[in-house]
Amino acid sequence: MITSTKNDTIKQWMKLHKKKYREQTDQFLLEGDHLVEEALGSDWDIEQLIVREDRQYEAWIANYPKTVVTDQVFKALADTPSHKVL
Repeated sequence: MITSTKNDTIKQWMKLHKKKYREQTDQFLLEGDHLVEEALGSDWDIEQLIVREDRQYEAWIANYPKTVVTDQVFKALADTPSHKVL
C-alpha cells in the first residue's frame, strides 16, 4: 500500500494530469466506476488499477494489477471532485 504523496510512483502518476506528460508517456488516468469498467472491457492495455484502501470492489477486477493507496493519496491523484465515495 502506498501511504505518501511523496512516493515516486505517485509523483509520476500525478504528472499525468498534464497533457504534455500524457503525450510523452502515452498513458493517462481514468476516474470513476463507469469509465474504468469501459476501459477494462476494451482492448487497451491496463497497467494498473489504483484502489483506495477502504474501497470494496467487485471480485472480477481481482485479475488486474492493483495498487492500494490511502484516502489522502487517492484524493491527491483524483482530478474530478466528487461527493461519491470511490
